[in-house]
Amino acid sequence: MTIKPAFLTIILIGLSASAQESAEARLERMEAQMKKMQSQLEQRDGEVKELRGQVKDMETKQAETAEAVSQYRRGEAQRLSLAGNGPLGDLKKATEGLRFSLSTSIIGGVSTATDSQLEDVNAGGHDPKRRGFTLQGVELGIGGTLGLFDAQANIVFLEDEIELEEAYVKTREMPADLQLKIGYYLTEFGYANSRHPHDWAFIDQSLIVSRFLGADGMRAVGAQLSWLAPVDWYSEVIIGLQNSGGDHSPSFRGAGHVHEEEEHAEHSFEEGIGGYPYQSGETRSLGDTMLSTRWVNGGHLDSLNAETQVGLSGAFGKNHSGGLTALSGIDLVMKWEGEGLQRPAWVWQSEIMQRHYRGDGFSGEDENGDPLTLGAQTLRDWGAYSQVLHSIDNSWGVGLRGEILRGSGDSFEEALAYDRNDDASRDDRIRVSPLLDYHFNEQTRLRLQYNYDQASHLEDNAHSVWIGFDMTLGSHPAHRF
Repeated sequence: MTIKPAFLTIILIGLSASAQESAEARLERMEAQMKKMQSQLEQRDGEVKELRGQVKDMETKQAETAEAVSQYRRGEAQRLSLAGNGPLGDLKKATEGLRFSLSTSIIGGVSTATDSQLEDVNAGGHDPKRRGFTLQGVELGIGGTLGLFDAQANIVFLEDEIELEEAYVKTREMPADLQLKIGYYLTEFGYANSRHPHDWAFIDQSLIVSRFLGADGMRAVGAQLSWLAPVDWYSEVIIGLQNSGGDHSPSFRGAGHVHEEEEHAEHSFEEGIGGYPYQSGETRSLGDTMLSTRWVNGGHLDSLNAETQVGLSGAFGKNHSGGLTALSGIDLVMKWEGEGLQRPAWVWQSEIMQRHYRGDGFSGEDENGDPLTLGAQTLRDWGAYSQVLHSIDNSWGVGLRGEILRGSGDSFEEALAYDRNDDASRDDRIRVSPLLDYHFNEQTRLRLQYNYDQASHLEDNAHSVWIGFDMTLGSHPAHRF
């Protein structure tokens, strides 16, 4: 049989195409296998790198652990050494659990009033009483807890003296939500009296505190019992009994504290409020003590979206003339929180106080031995302040405070009655104080304050500008509402 050439040609072409397709398929399979092997190699390489990182982390942690163990051993050895070697070890044991703080306040400024006039215009014990610079105080606070008791002491260092502000002990737990406080402490009267200078929003003390409660606030040795009422809001009743004849109870039997640099010939401890002479300040019975009362209520006021606190205060006792004094007051504080602020966005704080001082008639001799006779009368004085603070942000803030003092009843000097408006301790007063403050942080701030003072005993109104810097180091007790 004979094969035609055309047929042979077709067969050869088919065999050639089949061989070409087989080679291409093998090549594709080889390329796929190579890609797969490369992917596996890359995966293995990543695993190796991860293992090397884990080994390095383990080595770092081992080194850190070894260093921590070494530091612990060194610290433990030092602690054991201190504990077993004399006064250093004893001191460490004695101070364990104590809280220490140190607050420093410095003021500088100018005024149209003279330095002698500033002593009466700025009647607060820590107010600036001279142009130039004033050390408002360096306060050392020491506090701690021992079992069922909390203890607190505050000591103030001034330029020429050291002053004890408070030193007391109070219970942590008592039946029926009672708390007992004993020692030397600021009287719970009004809102501002129990605040220390580094807690003040403004540079100086409010006029009503200086006039009615004393240059350094009303405080004395005594005992205080408080009761927290079992209601849905904060409600506390406070009753205290304190000596009334110390240096810090001028509306009662106290002389009124005067710092050394404030003393001058025009002021005499022999004459008190209204010119009535001081009688004995000795405490002969409980009738010579001062009774203080306070009722505080607080909570969230939904209608105004504000945290609110209202207080009613009273204080009663004999005064230095032998008569009776009655102090009363009402205070209101409202706070509005702001988003992202560490302090309240707005604070409105106001207080009103009044004093009824019964000056007993006196017949005797003055300090020069000359006859002195004074008639009995009731001196009535009242005053108020209101202030608003606004935090612009966590650093800047502004404020404005307005104050007023009024009264009735003449004052005496050497048995002669004269207009109380000539008496710097009883005259009519108006003060307006704008404030600008800057907080570097929670415990350090700078304040700029202007005071416009209209005082009847001055011929001209006083204008003052003060700059204050204060800083607190250490663990300070939490600020109250």
